[in-house]
Amino acid sequence: MMKTKKSFFIVIIFVLSGMIMTAGNGYSGNISINISDGNAEITGMGGKSNVNVVSGCEEGSGVRKSEKRDVSSFDAVSFDGAFDVTIVLQKKRGVEVSGDDNIIPHIITDVKGDTLHVTTNKSICSKIGLRVSITNDDISKITAEGSSDISVSDVKNRALTVHINGAGDFSASGKTGTFVASISGSGNVNARQLQAGEVDISIDGAGDAIVYASGKLKASIDGAGDISYYGDPREVVKNISGAGDIEKGD
Repeated sequence: MMKTKKSFFIVIIFVLSGMIMTAGNGYSGNISINISDGNAEITGMGGKSNVNVVSGCEEGSGVRKSEKRDVSSFDAVSFDGAFDVTIVLQKKRGVEVSGDDNIIPHIITDVKGDTLHVTTNKSICSKIGLRVSITNDDISKITAEGSSDISVSDVKNRALTVHINGAGDFSASGKTGTFVASISGSGNVNARQLQAGEVDISIDGAGDAIVYASGKLKASIDGAGDISYYGDPREVVKNISGAGDIEKGD
């Protein structure tokens, strides 16, 4: 959305600049702009100009297609973009992507080291949304850049680390020994159903988090974020810089 708005204003400024230059050469009259379905119709100088304000992105067909991907072993996942992600643990490894049939080839699922990277190789504008389904025996780390919506179920491990950078949402259920999560931006973490012994949660920005800790909770906020915690932890360490709140859930 931010890229679309930026492109729109650049295009409008460019076109209007041309009109202003023409006006300086003797043109006088009204200029009108009509915006519809991603196009701007600009009337002036005795004619009309049609501009695609989302130029540069591959527009989805609207026809959904699913495709299974063969990937090597991994225990961490990184997302860059806007995906609707479902991760189920304690199962055989598998990756499936779903979206507009002409967009599918541009969704990249590549394992580097021990991390599965999910991204696109060009700017895209899906009409129906992009989905990613992942199954694996375990995942210890999840990183998200952008605005992905990530759901993880059946967690049963010693530790899980999550980093959200942007406006993404993350939810998880199951059990883990240590849960570490950080939000940079306006993302949300809902881990109330993830029973953790120790939790280290930090927010830099306006994000929100709900966590469950039975042993120790370390919570910090720099900004206007909110943290609610459950589980009656024996030790709670709070650090707030800004207008944030850290409270025990009802």
